[in-house]
Amino acid sequence: MVAALTSSTPAAAADDPYQQYWTIHTPHFRIHYAKNLVKIAERVADVCENAHGRLVPILGHAPDTPTDVVLTDNTESANGSATALPYNLVRLFVTAPDDMSPLSDYEDWYLELVTHEYTHILHTDNISGVPAILNAVFGKAIAPNQFQPRWILEGLAVLEESKLTAAGRNRSAIFDMFLRADVLEDRLAGLDQISHSPRRWPNGNLWYLYGSRFLTWIESVYGEQTMRAVSEDYSARLFPFAINRSMRRATGRTYEELFDGWKRHLKTLYGEQIAKAKRSPMGLVGGTRLTRHGREATRPR
Repeated sequence: MVAALTSSTPAAAADDPYQQYWTIHTPHFRIHYAKNLVKIAERVADVCENAHGRLVPILGHAPDTPTDVVLTDNTESANGSATALPYNLVRLFVTAPDDMSPLSDYEDWYLELVTHEYTHILHTDNISGVPAILNAVFGKAIAPNQFQPRWILEGLAVLEESKLTAAGRNRSAIFDMFLRADVLEDRLAGLDQISHSPRRWPNGNLWYLYGSRFLTWIESVYGEQTMRAVSEDYSARLFPFAINRSMRRATGRTYEELFDGWKRHLKTLYGEQIAKAKRSPMGLVGGTRLTRHGREATRPR
């Protein structure tokens, strides 16, 4: 185990000022944890180094400095976050998702969570050209890839979490149901909707759902190195938001053109699924809608 070969040292307290925090140092990470989370921290240290070894060759970038990983257990939410500014930092909640969560399709919770968040680090820490020069002079303040639309950021991370584990949201039956329903009801969200804060079901999950399935389809058509090439090109962009230029250089097409092709693919894919279901002995099985208001029914009576 990596953790067994490294040392633990006291770290500054966070949240609760009386909580003792410690740090495990590995070749590429600093794992900060409350003392009662030592077993989880050791496990996460192993998983982080494993993720580094597997993701760096895929994404074509390795950070120059260790990535800080902070473990907390002060919420029942299953989540994490990552940023490259002003330094590489990953925050992980130790709670696993519940059965009905879109995150519930996982092989190993910490493996999936770390793979997802460290993909963000390798993606957004990839900085070159003029932005890299400015960061060297003024401090790390510009990370072009971090300023791409959320559906690209989250879509790439879900793509890798699904590619490098035996589960992931690209295999999730819940996610597949969300997208299939949009296709069959002819209400697919547009690029404009998923590029901003979504105001429709399934809310922020649209970034993860549409982004991951769209980028996965792009890689299936143009090759697994496509998003790496896009990230490397965009990493040198001083001015943000001209995302179509990088994609056109990699594929010869803009995101708008590719999105139309992906929609046609989805209609064929789910059309075949429905036709197969209709031919089965049971045929199509539907339910009866009980409510016409709100978006969640967590305590039905």
